[in-house]
Amino acid sequence: EAADDAAIALTAGKWRIPTKEEWEELLNGCTWEWVKNYDGKGTDMKVGTSKTNGNTILFPFSGYYNGTAFIKDEIEFWTANQKADNGLEAYYVRMMTHNQTVKNGPRKQGMPIRAVANK
Repeated sequence: EAADDAAIALTAGKWRIPTKEEWEELLNGCTWEWVKNYDGKGTDMKVGTSKTNGNTILFPFSGYYNGTAFIKDEIEFWTANQKADNGLEAYYVRMMTHNQTVKNGPRKQGMPIRAVANK
């Protein structure tokens, strides 16, 4: 719901958190590569290249808090979808050096969001 969307709240509705389906479309529509020390800047990146138009999207490995520890060798982002059978879990995207997937987990985890422009 819009009331639960941090991007909507922080941007007065100009941006929003992408849905699980939008993330799956992005993950399936790109080829993915992990790049260590991207562009010599010291940041590891997950780089997606569109299978349709060749455009790229970058995701820096900035880490996340899993509820008990800070994990720095992967990145996770919340989707806008709560898991239907309980209010304690939601769907998220997990990007690692070797793969990327959509999973579900406890909402208490401190993961970033990657906002998209609201249409």
